[in-house]
Amino acid sequence: MIVTAVGENVFERAQFVAELKADFIAKYGNDGVEEYDGDKLEVGSLGSLLGGVSLFASHRLVIVRNLSENSEVAEKLLDKLADVPDEVILLLIETKLDKRTALYKTLKKDTDFHEFMQRSDAEVERWILDEVKRQGGDISTREARLLREYCGNDQSRLFNEIAKLTAYDTHITHESIELLVDKNPSDTVFELLESAMSGRRAAALKKLVALERAHEDPYQIASMLVWQAHIMAIVLAADVARVSEGEVAKDHKINPYVVKKSHSLVSRVSPAGVKKIVARVAELDTRLKTGTYSPWRAIENTIVQLG
Repeated sequence: MIVTAVGENVFERAQFVAELKADFIAKYGNDGVEEYDGDKLEVGSLGSLLGGVSLFASHRLVIVRNLSENSEVAEKLLDKLADVPDEVILLLIETKLDKRTALYKTLKKDTDFHEFMQRSDAEVERWILDEVKRQGGDISTREARLLREYCGNDQSRLFNEIAKLTAYDTHITHESIELLVDKNPSDTVFELLESAMSGRRAAALKKLVALERAHEDPYQIASMLVWQAHIMAIVLAADVARVSEGEVAKDHKINPYVVKKSHSLVSRVSPAGVKKIVARVAELDTRLKTGTYSPWRAIENTIVQLG
């Protein structure tokens, strides 16, 4: 039996692998589980890799990660798929496979193929509702949206935050989320930029101080500012060309929620104002890459100039 688990949704892919592994161990024990890095395999090892039972195990679970990085072995493996005996489960794990390749097409056609895609915002919020219930709690749709906004679509983090919230109180509220869950730095950076653009300089600087005290990486914060300014420039150009938010999200592969929030920022200032913000943030990026400035003070100076 050959099973393929592919996709960038690391959380759900890992859950699938863990369940398959647990089922195997429950039936046949640990001795038959073997794990390999695909890029380190050699063609000569395929015979023993795909062979039948060993002296120590009646069945084998052979897990191979990232075989696609080893094209020579991957090509030979495709010729041997039909030779995998019934007592061997070959599990191939990939983060991303090019759908144009023979490897993808063959695995899709000839194996038990499972694809784990990143979920949309709405899908993550539905997953939160289900996961909270599974962990013995309850949460409203509004609070599920708030929790996703705090954590992003990182299901691994959301899983842990839900466990923390339900341990505190099985009824998850707006207040308990604010109390126990730290916001994504990217959301805080957005709020910081929003405050600065709205002339609320003190509020913007307060958020910046909070990020510094939380020991966030200032270079990462600066990168988030650069990224947000870049999105604003895209949204402004789209407005001029009368392109919808949905089309912007699709064409530039940007989360629709991010496009919507960025559009709210762009709509508050003139096109010249947006260009000024983009220029100031670009200057910050250059300063940090070429100078000896304190990164936090350089960011602070930029925030002051945005008001």
